[in-house]
Amino acid sequence: MTLGVLLSRYFKPIKIKRAFEVCSIILVLLLVMPRLGGADSMWLNVVYELLCVLLFFPLLLLIGASEDCSSSRKTAVCKFLGDISYPLYIIHYPSIYLYIAWVKTNSLTFEDSLGGVALLFVVNIILAQGLLRVYDMPFRKYLKRKKCYNDGLCTYDNGGERSGKK
Repeated sequence: MTLGVLLSRYFKPIKIKRAFEVCSIILVLLLVMPRLGGADSMWLNVVYELLCVLLFFPLLLLIGASEDCSSSRKTAVCKFLGDISYPLYIIHYPSIYLYIAWVKTNSLTFEDSLGGVALLFVVNIILAQGLLRVYDMPFRKYLKRKKCYNDGLCTYDNGGERSGKK
């Protein structure tokens, strides 16, 4: 089971003031340090990535799920980020590969490529929003019409039995 499934079934919120801001700061701190150690100490990077995956990211999920979205602005931001998360997940790897190819082809330095990073960030957000509206939302509506539920099983007009149920 994934942590998200476990949280959805057994989660009891904890009280953390300004959980959204805390999560944002922790996430930025983790992401501005993409790797540790040099070529002679690659094991440091392995330890860092393991800590991120096994400790910090689940902690972020726990803190974020405890957020009390009482302000309408915060609720809107959380909803927007949640809505675009899957389309963004789908498109981020191809866009990273295109970016790396652009940097390598043009032999750009880190400083020279910062404008491209900013542009890629904005384009990915816009593209994710477009994919959400053009593909994701219509497909979810289609699944609702077919009466597919969160457990991944669909009901069809076959005497009320759910197909796929064991």
